Amino acid sequence: MNKVEMIKEVALQTGFTQKDVKAVIEAVQDVTFATLANDEVKLMDGVTLYSVHKDARTARNPRTGETVMVDAKNAVKCKFGKAIKEAVNA
Repeated sequence: MNKVEMIKEVALQTGFTQKDVKAVIEAVQDVTFATLANDEVKLMDGVTLYSVHKDARTARNPRTGETVMVDAKNAVKCKFGKAIKEAVNA
């Protein structure tokens, strides 16, 4: 399901207009992105997004075999709780 399909489905289930649903979804996205820089975000029942720091390291280019430096960066990870795992495996 992509963003447009989600907007349509939520609008059907709630009775809100697609324009209103889109505004809410985009606001949730903006708040989520801003919060992830400093804190974890708990979405729905059992979905937690959090950022982790990855240190700089040396890697190898598999095509040429030469070593390259990979800069330090932050990455996003996701933990799934019991409720969503059960929903997927039902």
